[in-house]
Amino acid sequence: MLAEHIDFRKRRSHFHLIGEILDVASEGASKTRIMYRANLSASMTKEYIQLLEQLSLVEVLKEDGRVTYRTNQKGFQYLQNYKQILQMLNGNGSSPSIKGGPVTYWIEKTSPETF
Repeated sequence: MLAEHIDFRKRRSHFHLIGEILDVASEGASKTRIMYRANLSASMTKEYIQLLEQLSLVEVLKEDGRVTYRTNQKGFQYLQNYKQILQMLNGNGSSPSIKGGPVTYWIEKTSPETF
């Protein structure tokens, strides 16, 4: 049964953190907003934003001395694909949420051999 595999103390995967950050940045967000909305430390936020820039998943907008990060087309494609995977694993056809949830934790705890 699926519920037997859920461990809510499990850390979020890198794929999931990327999804959360891209979700927050979908309409543009400062580093601080991303940090609070994705529940990350300042150093983790900085590392992930650098990674997303290197992977060309976000664009950096600079206006009046303020820096804003916005999910670009490639980032939206990542979000769409990630949500489809969550929906497929959820099995009930409901719309998945990037913000945590049993499926995310089950994926991280379950090894491929248990499928």
